[in-house]
Amino acid sequence: MCLLADRDVNGTGLEVDLFGERARVPSGPAALALNTGAALMPVSLWYDGPTWNIRVHDEVPVATEGTRTRRVHDTTQALVRVFEGAIAEHPEDWHMLQAVFSADHDADRARRHEAAAVALDPEARR
Repeated sequence: MCLLADRDVNGTGLEVDLFGERARVPSGPAALALNTGAALMPVSLWYDGPTWNIRVHDEVPVATEGTRTRRVHDTTQALVRVFEGAIAEHPEDWHMLQAVFSADHDADRARRHEAAAVALDPEARR
């Protein structure tokens, strides 16, 4: 089963380290591997001219230490480390069309809060 694992589409992902910044990513792939024993096999894609390439990376082992929450987090972090390497090799092919870094989410929240305040009080624009 293929699961999207580099973007948090519903806003409930785990916060992990991605290129030295805090980022939210989905926990589903790690949780599924933990719950079922399924192999967690990261996949990366990139272009070489007109040719599309795919790499199935080595299995990411499920963390064995700590609570279930800790194990899912640590396994997710290990998965993200694989993605970091793949993205670093082909950064031009990582197409992120939404905020992924926590700092960007915080800025988005601040803009939404400000817009809501202006909507309630039009005088706040001046």
